[in-house]
Amino acid sequence: DHDRQLQCTSCHDPHNDQFGKFLVQDNAGSALCLNCHVPNRWKDSAHKISTATWNGQGINPWPHTSEPTVAANACASCHASHNAGTKPRLLNSAVAEQNCLPCHNGNVAVKNLQPEFEKFSAHPIITTGHLHDEAEDFINPTRHVGCVDCHNAHAAQASDPGSLHAAGSLVGVRGVSSLGTVVNPVTKEAQLCYRCHGDSIGKGPAVVTRRVAETNKRLQFAGANASFHPIEAVGRNSSVPSLISPWTVTSTMTCSDCHNNNQGPGAGGTGARGPHGSQFSPILEREMVFVDNQAESPAAYAMCYKCHSRTSILADESFPHRLHVVDEQTSCTTCHDSHGVASAPALINFNTAYVSAFSSRIEFNRSSPFSGNCTLTCHSHDHDASAYGAGAPIQSQMRKLLRTPPKRKVR
Repeated sequence: DHDRQLQCTSCHDPHNDQFGKFLVQDNAGSALCLNCHVPNRWKDSAHKISTATWNGQGINPWPHTSEPTVAANACASCHASHNAGTKPRLLNSAVAEQNCLPCHNGNVAVKNLQPEFEKFSAHPIITTGHLHDEAEDFINPTRHVGCVDCHNAHAAQASDPGSLHAAGSLVGVRGVSSLGTVVNPVTKEAQLCYRCHGDSIGKGPAVVTRRVAETNKRLQFAGANASFHPIEAVGRNSSVPSLISPWTVTSTMTCSDCHNNNQGPGAGGTGARGPHGSQFSPILEREMVFVDNQAESPAAYAMCYKCHSRTSILADESFPHRLHVVDEQTSCTTCHDSHGVASAPALINFNTAYVSAFSSRIEFNRSSPFSGNCTLTCHSHDHDASAYGAGAPIQSQMRKLLRTPPKRKVR
C-alpha cells in the first residue's frame, strides 16, 4: 500500500460488497494477494494451476474459504489473512507439516504422504519440522527436517519441467553444489541432499563402521575419487558386466534411485515417489542387509540387484562373489561403500566390525579390471596378499583358505 503501510482498507472497502467480504476486488486465485506478493516461479507452480478438489474425506483442508480447487484457493490453501495459526508468514497451522498434510494425505493430492513419515525409516518431519526457521544457518542449523526444507510451495511443479535433473517437486529450492557452495535454485537432485548430508556437522553416525570414515556425501561422490557411484560424474570403471539395462558404464544416477519409497513406482508399487519414508533403513527403496552371516537371496540384497544382475554377480564374472556372499554369507556392505571412496577402487571400504588388519595391513589392490589381491583378516581368516582373477587359482586357493578353521592359540 502507500509507503508500504498495510491497512484494513488495503483489502477491504467497507462501502462496497460487490466481491463479497467487502473485498476491493475479486480474489479468485488470490488475485488480491498477488497485488503485493509475487512469489518467484508462482505462475507455473502446481499450487497456482492445480484443479484438484477435496474429496470430502477427513478434515476440510480449506475451512476458511468457499473455493473448490487448489488453484482457486491459491494462497489460502496454506495461508490465512486473519486468525492465522502463526504470525510469521500467516500460515494456517502452527504445526509446520499440518500446512501440507491436509492436502497431501490423499484427499486433495493424488498420493497420500502421511503414512510415509510413520514408516520404520523416514525423514522425521513430525518430530522436527517445527524447528525450521527461514533465518537459520543454511548449512548447519539445529538438526531437523521439514517439508519446506525440500520443497518450495510457491514453485513446486507436478512433473519434471525438463530443465532440471530433479523432480518438478524440487523446483525453486536451495542446495549445495558438489564444490560446497550454495546454489539457488538447485539444478540437480543431489544438491538438495548435500544441504543436510554434506558439510553439516550435525549428521548422525554412519550405518556401517568403515575403515575410512566419511559421512560427507558431497565428498564421497566427488569425481576425483578412486571410485564412486555416478552421481556427479560418469563412473571410473569401464567394464561392469553385472549392469542391468538400461544402465551402462556411461550412465549417471540420482540419490533417489536408491533412497526412495519402498512402495513407490521404483519398487513396482503405486505409492508416492521420493525419500519421505521406507520400511528399509536408511530410507532405501529396497531391502539391503548390512550384517554378515545372513543367507543370500534376491530379497536380502534387492537394492544392489536392482542395477546389478544377481546372475552375473553369483557367476563370478568380475570377482569371486559367490564364495563370499553365498558360501561365507558376507554382506555386500562388508566390502563395498556404496557412495564412494576417495582412495580405493571398486567402492572398497571394509566394515571394521568384520574386517581387521593382518600384519598391520588392511588392503585391497587391483592389478587389472578383474584381478587383484587382499591383505586382511576377515571372519577370523587371514588373507596375505590373497589373489583373485587372472593367474590366480582363486576358486581353489581362497576357498581352502576360508574353509580352514583358524588356528587356536596355545596357552
